[in-house]
Amino acid sequence: MDTMAKRVGSPSLAVAYLRASKDEQKLSPETQRAAIEAWATREVVRVIAWRVDQGVTSVTPVEDPPALVRALGELRARRAGALVCAKRDRIARDAVLAATVERAVESAGAVLVSASGEGNGTTPTDMMVRGIVDVFAQYERGLIQIRTKAALAAKRARGEKTGGDVPYGYRVASDGSHLEGVQQHRRHFLCSQPSHGSVDEADANPCFAACDGTLVVLG
Repeated sequence: MDTMAKRVGSPSLAVAYLRASKDEQKLSPETQRAAIEAWATREVVRVIAWRVDQGVTSVTPVEDPPALVRALGELRARRAGALVCAKRDRIARDAVLAATVERAVESAGAVLVSASGEGNGTTPTDMMVRGIVDVFAQYERGLIQIRTKAALAAKRARGEKTGGDVPYGYRVASDGSHLEGVQQHRRHFLCSQPSHGSVDEADANPCFAACDGTLVVLG
């Protein structure tokens, strides 16, 4: 039985789903919305809800993205006949996850539609195209991960900050990207008076009393 035969939602109503993650910058929410609006105009479909997941990766389990979960619920509640996305990789860059979402959409009485048109339809050829597109999206995600790891490794090799907290004993240099050790700067912040301890003690202890009696936290 094809997916169109199982549809119970109205083919003239759709719920739009958009996803943007930090590792993918090509399709902004604005670009995705423009693509979906163009599709809706072309197909004479009214988009009754827009759901956006920001900062959600392409391999997040189906039950976790809040906007996707809400969009799936609205298909049934509002009797929409389609869940539309700008491209299929907005659903997932994992073939199994994409197929899982598609089954959930069908269970809600709707069809999953790509505004860019890849694999839309119910013929065996359409099904094959969807499978190829999903596998390629998964392959592309693997390439993105490889390029990202290589770029981070190159930055670390150059002594540049790669994100997260600055490691203890370092600080961001004046250029805003490289790291430099703070050990060489400690003597500039400490008082050399014997009553406040020696320089050697200061090097061994990151918390040291300055000459005015305040506690200096180094590192």
